Formats: sequence, C-alpha cells, structure tokens
Amino acid sequence: MNKKTYDDFGVAIEKLRNKADISYDTIAFGIQRAQSYVYGICNRRTRNLPKDKIMKEFAEFFHVEPEYFYEWRLKRVLEFVNENREFVDHVERQAKKYKKSSTTSDVQKESPESEDENNQEQSA
Repeated sequence: MNKKTYDDFGVAIEKLRNKADISYDTIAFGIQRAQSYVYGICNRRTRNLPKDKIMKEFAEFFHVEPEYFYEWRLKRVLEFVNENREFVDHVERQAKKYKKSSTTSDVQKESPESEDENNQEQSA
C-alpha cells in the first residue's frame, strides 16, 4: 500500500474503502461512529481540516499510519510554521525562485519551429 496520499481526506477514505471492498456500515462499526458520519466524510467536501483524533481512527481502521493522509502532514507543517514564523519568509523566497526557474524552463522547452522563427526575425 502507498505510504502517503495527496488526495483530500474524504477521497482518500473512499479509495481505501473501495480497495478493501467494505461498506460505510463496516467502517462506522469499526471506528464507533454513525454510518451517516462516515458517508459524509467520503461524499461531502469541507474546507476544515479533520481533527487528529478522526484521522487516527480511520488510519487505525485501515492499517495505515496517520501520515498517510495529506491533511495530517499539512497540519504538521502548519504547526511548524506557526512555531517558526520567520520560516514563511524563507518559503516566499523559495517560491519566487521556483516560479522564475519554472518560467525559464518553459521558455527553453519551446519547439524548434518557434526557435527558427525567432532566429529569422532577429537576422532580418
């Protein structure tokens, strides 16, 4: 099994459920929650991050580490940034460098025809 996912929590749970070929009822019984709650996690997208306790319950049920879930890892990063606020400045600088390098590499990936056209325009 993958060690981590980048899917939203509900999508990740749904994929795990489908892979295990089990019902919402089975999961609900396993984590001691209402079936409607489990269904809601899988089918209603929310902007709020799930609580750690919930992610741990699902992780234990599906025999994965909590780190499997993107939201778990995201919360750890947010905690780190909150405790090290100057890190945001570093991230912003790196993001600018990344944007510049990806823009430069996009220009370098131009097709040979467009390169020939540019050379012809310059020599004219």
